[in-house]
Amino acid sequence: MFKKNIECPKCGKYYDAYETMCPNCQNETDSKEAKKTPKNILMLSLFSQMGFFLLGWLGLSLVSTFVILIYANVVCKNYGLTSNEFIGDLNSYPDVVLNCNVITYLIIFAGMILILIPSFKSFFKSLKNYKTYIVGFLMGIVLIIANLLVSYLITMLSESSGNNNQSMLEQFIGLNPVLCLIIFGFVGPIVEEFTYRLGLFSLLNRTGKIWVAYVVTILVFALIHFDFSSSNIVNELINLPPYLVAGAILCLAYHYGGFTASTIAHVMNNVLSISMIIISQLG
Repeated sequence: MFKKNIECPKCGKYYDAYETMCPNCQNETDSKEAKKTPKNILMLSLFSQMGFFLLGWLGLSLVSTFVILIYANVVCKNYGLTSNEFIGDLNSYPDVVLNCNVITYLIIFAGMILILIPSFKSFFKSLKNYKTYIVGFLMGIVLIIANLLVSYLITMLSESSGNNNQSMLEQFIGLNPVLCLIIFGFVGPIVEEFTYRLGLFSLLNRTGKIWVAYVVTILVFALIHFDFSSSNIVNELINLPPYLVAGAILCLAYHYGGFTASTIAHVMNNVLSISMIIISQLG
């Protein structure tokens, strides 16, 4: 179901039937599996899709832990603490956490570029369609308006403050607004689009049931912003709807506009959010 190899009639090499074109000679695929795929969904190899998702979802946590361990051994001496004491009280050192996040995102981004290398031609061909940029801009506006409306409703219906993810971001921005704008406004969204749209959504599209791709991707995307270790789970649940809505809109952008569209929409939303926080802190 998830993989079927076919022979390219042009170059004679075998490749994944779900891919939109032969990765060797760029000949358009005419397999029934590829024909069932919505035209804007970029279907790369099964290895690439699984690689993007696992690296961005599981790898992000593992790399982050590794970076913190290495960072702790180097920096903890400056605070007169042991590594265990330092790691156990990381929240008291937001500058260290920010630096670890930056390093982690850059490592993950580099890893995703390596995974993309065999499919560079197919990927960059998808970037040449100017219509996807228009779709991305329009979906970005929809995403921003939807987030504002949902956040307003949450504020009206409850006395909830932002979740831990939002609070930490605000703290990071206070430390280094320019760096946060670059990493969380641009690099972060690109990594997440590789992970959850080009990776997970496309991977689940192989089931032949597009609704499965939507439901699972939306839920997973929302839950990565949920702090399960929070002492106020109710507050985390109250602040979950904006991420569910964002996940749905980004999946729609990818489905009908492609990777470029969902990435543009995601970047627009994050850049505006971070910019508003920077302005409020300056005021």
